[in-house]
Amino acid sequence: MRPVVVVPPARAARPIVVEVPHAGTFIPEEVRPELALDAVAIQRDADLHVDKLYRRAIELGATLLFTEISRFVIDLNRDPDDVDATSVPEHPAPRADSPRGLIWRVTTDGTNALTAPLTLAAWQHRVAQYHAPYHLAL
Repeated sequence: MRPVVVVPPARAARPIVVEVPHAGTFIPEEVRPELALDAVAIQRDADLHVDKLYRRAIELGATLLFTEISRFVIDLNRDPDDVDATSVPEHPAPRADSPRGLIWRVTTDGTNALTAPLTLAAWQHRVAQYHAPYHLAL
C-alpha cells in the first residue's frame, strides 16, 4: 500500500498533472478497527479504476498521481482541518458539521463509517502518514 504513487511522463514532460485521489480501496491494518465498513461499502464510495482510466496520460507527457488507500482512511481531496467535532471531538478547531470532510464519518448512503470518534492522536497520525506525503508529492 502506498499513500502516494507518482508515475512520471513516458515521454517529453508537459506541465500537466493528472491527480486521482479517490480510486484506492486499501485499508491499512492500523485503521481497520476504526472503520465500521465492509469491502462492498468501501468500494461503493471509491472512484474505481479512474487511476487506470488515466494511465495513458503519461504517454502524452503528463504526470499521474494517485493513491492506493481508501478515502475512508483520509480524503486526500480535503483540507487537513476539514474535520467536524463528531468525527474528532478533541480537534482544536472543528467545523460545525462535516460528515464527509477529511475523515468521513458517514458514507454517501448515510451508513456510519467510523466505529467511534477518532482521538486527536489518530487524526494526527492519519494526516502525517497519508495526507502530508500525498500533498508533498502533489
